[in-house]
Amino acid sequence: VPFSWTNRNFDNSITPSLYYSIRKISNDENRIPLTLFNSIGYGINFHNYSTMASNDLYPRIGHISTFKFIHTLTADKAFIIAASSTIFIPTPFTNHCLMFKLSFQRNSPNVYYFPNEVDFVRGVYTLYPKFYYGSLISYNFPLCYPDINITKALYIKRIVLRPFYNFGFYNYKNHYIYSKDLYQSYGSEIEAKINVFSITIPVDIGCRLGYCPTIKKSFGALLFN
Repeated sequence: VPFSWTNRNFDNSITPSLYYSIRKISNDENRIPLTLFNSIGYGINFHNYSTMASNDLYPRIGHISTFKFIHTLTADKAFIIAASSTIFIPTPFTNHCLMFKLSFQRNSPNVYYFPNEVDFVRGVYTLYPKFYYGSLISYNFPLCYPDINITKALYIKRIVLRPFYNFGFYNYKNHYIYSKDLYQSYGSEIEAKINVFSITIPVDIGCRLGYCPTIKKSFGALLFN
């Protein structure tokens, strides 16, 4: 249920949300159902940022804030609390944007681990923390505007570069003892905005490459939107 309004050249919106789900947990080996439970959740999203031109990657200035709380309706209580805030900071260059994101999540791994509602440190996988809080810093800018056709099947409008630095604190169970560890990663994304077969809706496709010094491993991912 969104409520939106404009103030000069700023877009504003408040969107409260209600969630309901039914989940069944089964044993991975023989698919014997272990439990069936209902959950209900509440959320709110608020944004206030400057209006964007067609070549802008993100708003020049503003912020987006979200909050979500979900809990089970059974005797075995499980819940997740998640909050994040993204701040867009202006730069002297046209279509460039410095993005700063803060995230927090509290989960219940001893009962049931809900799917993550915030982005964890890039390149760090297979950790299911009870508490997580961290930050992402990213500088986003257009590398070039080729504006070229490759036959009639592909049109490349823009290529974007997004170097980033990511860090977060994980509170998770390690050998039956909860430990609090700091994980970091850095790298860059490169992404192209393309149109396929003259379809007017564009597609963003690219890759993410980075390195996590905490675990001394590099990582990569394909990006598609």
